[in-house]
Amino acid sequence: MSYSVDMNITDAIHQAVLTEPLAAWTPAVGPDGGIHVGACVAELTGCMLDGWPKGMRLIVR
Repeated sequence: MSYSVDMNITDAIHQAVLTEPLAAWTPAVGPDGGIHVGACVAELTGCMLDGWPKGMRLIVR
């Protein structure tokens, strides 16, 4: 199953990224298993995903 989602960075998403607690961020790992220095990822949840397909995740870097 494949979805095409028109992804726009809304103000809600932007604010969520800016206010995500430090503990929520994890070092980004590349395909080779190496850590990308200076890059972290977090998963956003909540109302900004309203209207997205069920099961869709929002991972931010």
